[in-house]
Amino acid sequence: MKSLYFYRITKVWFKYILALVFHYLGVNNFLLKRSKSAYILMLHRISNSDDILNISIKPKNLKTAIDWCEQLGCITDIGCLYGENELNSRFAITFDDGYSSVLKVLELPKIVPMTVYLSTGFIEKSRSFWATYIESLLMKDRIRYIDLNEFNLGSYRLASCRQRRNAILVLNKKIKLLHPSVIQEIINSLEDKFGNSDKNEFLNWNQVKQLSEAGITIGSHTHNHAITSRLSKMDFEQEMQLSHELIEQKLGQEVQHFAYPNGQAQDIAPFCHEILRQKRFDTAVTTIEGGNAIDQDTYMLKRFNLSNERMENPWGKPSKAMFTSMLTNPLSIY
Repeated sequence: MKSLYFYRITKVWFKYILALVFHYLGVNNFLLKRSKSAYILMLHRISNSDDILNISIKPKNLKTAIDWCEQLGCITDIGCLYGENELNSRFAITFDDGYSSVLKVLELPKIVPMTVYLSTGFIEKSRSFWATYIESLLMKDRIRYIDLNEFNLGSYRLASCRQRRNAILVLNKKIKLLHPSVIQEIINSLEDKFGNSDKNEFLNWNQVKQLSEAGITIGSHTHNHAITSRLSKMDFEQEMQLSHELIEQKLGQEVQHFAYPNGQAQDIAPFCHEILRQKRFDTAVTTIEGGNAIDQDTYMLKRFNLSNERMENPWGKPSKAMFTSMLTNPLSIY
């Protein structure tokens, strides 16, 4: 355990020192200006609490990141990434899933263009989102052992923080690959044994409307946060239809932007592009990291996962060197 801790600390310091070198030598700024790329930032939750899944950002870090984006170029809506070609860098800010903490963007000194992709099956529902439910469940002190052999997911001892953390990360990787119906069976089984989630973390439709009225773009993230490569073409069409209809019905506006759940290349089914074109979506974003060139396929837009861990120095303070190094990725250190 000590060796693992030492490895993590060493890795943090190594990345930070390299980031400082590339930032203050001007390498990062040179690469950003030369690339003339469009950068899309992917966020999930706004929270001062750290999380094992690495999907939270502190409000102060979000404000700082917005300031840095405006210093480096301009922030634009996801649908207008290439409307300002004379600028060196363009940024779009996106939030996946539809967590209620996204409402904190309305408390920022000014509201910049943003997009929130909703998994509509969780909006205004008492359903637990499986990833955050597993995380909160396994961190409970009273739960010392969990058996998921009936789903071929193994069993886990939870006697220490290290065991809990490892179990969360392992289960997150395994469960996300399953069909939504199987995932729901797993959550139902766990809720029968251990109880429901402590709270519903998702927006309701009035809150979604509040975001939309403030100028935030609302997009689709499927209905059940279903990974498209795990679905049949018919299942994906149904997921899209449910999500599309709900957003249009509740907000009275057309849905033009989509985010693939999980979003790596292996998670995107071959038929996705065809269905997105049929439903007249303008863009679709992945979780593949990188900047987007002017000729980038608009149904395969790349994004950077922005979290506290990726923009803070070893003392927990926002670091512009870390931020710009994430975007340019010199020597593939990210």
